[in-house]
Amino acid sequence: LNAGNTRQGGLELSARFDWPSVTARGSYTLQATPTLKDNTTPYPLQINRPARNKASAGVTYARDAWTASLDVTYTDRAFWADVLTEPFWGYTDSLVNVDALARYQLPAKAWRVWISATDLLNRRIKSHVYGDTITRRIMAGLDWQLRTR
Repeated sequence: LNAGNTRQGGLELSARFDWPSVTARGSYTLQATPTLKDNTTPYPLQINRPARNKASAGVTYARDAWTASLDVTYTDRAFWADVLTEPFWGYTDSLVNVDALARYQLPAKAWRVWISATDLLNRRIKSHVYGDTITRRIMAGLDWQLRTR
């Protein structure tokens, strides 16, 4: 059901710096509170209010056969009202998430072994009030890439 128009605004800043073996990146987003205009329904409506502040920083190191990265993200609390009825609406907590990856290119060049971790702080991330809860996850793998000439 289309219930009207929302007006949203904000500001996003990002930067990236590249050196011979290291890349550093960062970003910040400031989200204004959205407003509902022209509500065409007879009902008062709540609209989602995304996180007002988001910030992230990361660094990647790549040298010879090794690549490693670390990313940290902060997300402010957010209000969700887009599922079911009012008992299911609400705010998510603000969160900090830390992810990491290490990868090694094997001498055969077509093979890579890697390990990655999501939510290293194991803080039970819930990015939507009615969504799944994310906890620490560690994965490892072996990739093979077919090379054609």
